[in-house]
Amino acid sequence: MGVWEQEALRLCDRYVREVVLAFDLCPWAEASLRAGRVSRAVCMTPEPVPAECLPFVDTLDSSNVPPMDIGLLIFPRHSGGWSAFDGFAERVRRALGERREGRADAKPTAAAAARFLVAAFHPAGAETFVGPHQMVSFVRRTPDPLLQFVRVEIMDRLKESQPEMSEVVTRRNHEALRGERAHQLDVVTRVIRADRDATYARLRSDPNAA
Repeated sequence: MGVWEQEALRLCDRYVREVVLAFDLCPWAEASLRAGRVSRAVCMTPEPVPAECLPFVDTLDSSNVPPMDIGLLIFPRHSGGWSAFDGFAERVRRALGERREGRADAKPTAAAAARFLVAAFHPAGAETFVGPHQMVSFVRRTPDPLLQFVRVEIMDRLKESQPEMSEVVTRRNHEALRGERAHQLDVVTRVIRADRDATYARLRSDPNAA
């Protein structure tokens, strides 16, 4: 693993610890994170295609016992903005769906039957928010563009006890992240982003950094 990948993973870990866990943003993610059932990987391609994500999704099922609940795929060199990355996430969703449907031009794998929800995170998310939708973008400002893969079975189990789980969490976070609390999260996010900018500037100036 090269130094770029190592630093991207370190920065992602800062976001997970200092934002997601510290601000109690995602109850289903927290349990998996604390149990070590979250896998992380880095894709260094500036303009990735969905096919480059599929092997990582496969590892969430095939190479772990028990299988991973959540996968975080980081794109530190992604060349597009938020809108382009969101479009890329949608193409990844379609690619996963095509494998499950067994299309003739799709390449089946051992994990083709696994179902995952795909969410896009990006440093250019909303810097302020009013309603719940903007709040989601506000808290998803990761240091690098990132795709989150969540096993559908996890959400299905949670919905058995609370059918409106996602909506409840979004409303709870919207109520909790107001005033000073939102300011604190924003400060932490900006500190991590400054760490990212300084780190990558140093790596770009180092001829030995791969």
